Order: sequence, then C-alpha cells, then structure tokens
Amino acid sequence: YYATGGDLYVTKCGNAACSSGNTTTAVDTTNAVGTWSSIVIGTDGFPVISYYDTTNGDLRVTKCGNASCSSGNTTTAVDADGNVGSYGAKAIAIGVDGFPIISHYVDVSYDLRVTKCGNAACSSGNTSTSVDTANVVGSYSSITIGTDGLPIISYSDFTTSSLNVLKCGNISCSSGNIITAVDANNGSKTSITIGTDGLPVIAAYDSYVTANIHVTKCGNAACSSGNTTTAVDTATIGASYLSIAIGTDGLPVISYYDTTNGDLRVTKCGNASCSSGNTTTAVDTTNQVGLYTSIAIGSDGFPVISHNDNTTGDLRVTKCSDPACKNTSGSSLSA
Repeated sequence: YYATGGDLYVTKCGNAACSSGNTTTAVDTTNAVGTWSSIVIGTDGFPVISYYDTTNGDLRVTKCGNASCSSGNTTTAVDADGNVGSYGAKAIAIGVDGFPIISHYVDVSYDLRVTKCGNAACSSGNTSTSVDTANVVGSYSSITIGTDGLPIISYSDFTTSSLNVLKCGNISCSSGNIITAVDANNGSKTSITIGTDGLPVIAAYDSYVTANIHVTKCGNAACSSGNTTTAVDTATIGASYLSIAIGTDGLPVISYYDTTNGDLRVTKCGNASCSSGNTTTAVDTTNQVGLYTSIAIGSDGFPVISHNDNTTGDLRVTKCSDPACKNTSGSSLSA
C-alpha cells in the first residue's frame, strides 16, 4: 500500500535477497485502494492480489499479466455488497480448481465472508458467502487449503475474544462448514498454514491477556479436537503483526513485530507444535521496524520477510541466512 497516493504497488525482487534489480509498479491507482492486501501465485505462475477499496468499501482483486505485474493486469471488484474486504491479513489462496478463494470481513454486519472466484482472474462467476454470522467475527482472517483440498480459515471472534477456525465443507465454503473456538483470549492478527503432518498450525496474537504470540497446533484437519496451544515468546510483551510458514525441516517459523522495542523478531520452533526447543531472534532492530510482516521460505530453504519501517515509511525485506534467522541481511525496497 502506497499511503501518499492511496494506491496498490507491487515490487518484484531482482534477486533472492531483494538487494538489487528490484522493479516497482503501481498496479491499481483507482480510488483509495491497496490496504489489507494479500498475494498468492496463480497456477499460471503470475501473482493474484486481494485488497480493500477504501473509497467504495469493496473487495478488489488484481490478476497480474506477468510475473512482475508490470503489464496485462486485470482488476475486478469481486464483492461490493456492503463495506467488505477489510481486516484480511493473509486472506487469499488458490483452490484445488485453480481459482482464488478469499476470506474477508463485512464491516456492516460484522461477519466473516468468503468469496470464491469463478475464474483464475476473478473477473466473472464469483460467489460470496457469509460463513460465520454469530457474534462480531471475521477480522484478521487467514486462509489456506488443507490436504483434503478444502479451505480452512483462522479469524478473530471479537465478542468472545477467541481464535476461531472454520473448516469449509466444500471448495467454496458454501455448505457443511465446521466452526471451532480453538483458543480463548487469543484471536487477534492470525496466520494459518499446514504442517508436514497435514494438520493446520496457527499463530495468533493474544491482545487480551498476555500480549504474547500463541501457536495452536490442530489435532485434526478441522481443528475440532486434540489441539494444543503454546505461548512461544513470553519474554516479549507486545508482539503483533505476525506471519507463519513451515521451514524445509518441517518446523514452523514465525515473524512478528515487537511493539515494546520496535523490532522485527523471528521465532523458530523446536518441534511441529512449537511446544519446546524454540529459538527467538531480533532480526532487524534498525528504526521502528517489523509492522505488517509477511514470511515465506525461499528456494534456498531460508526465510525471507517483508515488513514496514514505520520510522522512514519504507518497505523493507529481511533475507535470512539460515533456517532460524540467526543471520540476516536487510534491504529497504522503496521510500
């Protein structure tokens, strides 16, 4: 998000560390757009991005026409029914049919909604379903696809202060869904992924009691039983804006913002449930950094993290030099 112009920007890195050869493109300059963005790679190898149109209160999708989103892009308002599309943290995935699916928040009715795209570009045939209408729910959602091919979504239940999980009953989440409250007092800023055992792992911020990062390891594919929850960094009071991925060793790694010190921190889990052997590192302590973090695993097996430098207003990337991010290099991509 480019705050000055109110636009959606994409930066394509020129190398694995994003330290040179980067290109930046304004991909949507219509209205005030680009907040709450989430990106995934389509089956054609080109990015697809969901984000919020603040001007109209719509959920928008841009399908890139090439790998850098520099040409051939198509943009569609995929859900314009009410004030929709905000508070989606990592909210887009590619379904088993090759079409995107997006979880998002309905600001007028306080519901969790899912939009299933009708084609790879989300330009037609889209369907939107309110999948949880109980309480004030749906903010800070994160979506992934389970090993059974069905979506699974983590999100906040503001009314009960809990972390909820919705396991979809079909590929569009239009029926047969299962909803479970998996962690009380811990529903803010969620991020979900699938472990090597095929079961979900969820990182969330306990904004209500301890202000720590919690990790919930689900006991089954729907997270309906056998779950375990662990606070992974109790030394950091005030940790938020988090993202989780699975390393090449099969163990989760989590990036997040240390609100007390204004740093980017990484916790590398010591086992699949993050219940022991975890290591935590402050990987970027320059300025007030680490907000709106997103983590992925590079082709070398080491994490790469994008985040915001709130001091300078820059987009930053930290490329780790080992699986636990004990050694890192940092770059500011745009000022």
